[in-house]
Amino acid sequence: MGLAYTLNLPKKMRTHPVFYVGLLKPYQDPA
Repeated sequence: MGLAYTLNLPKKMRTHPVFYVGLLKPYQDPA
């Protein structure tokens, strides 16, 4: 079981607040 982050998201967002590190991608600045 890998690391996971729980994000403090607004209740109205229906996204599950736990994201596994392996599923996250580094943020790419579109500029």
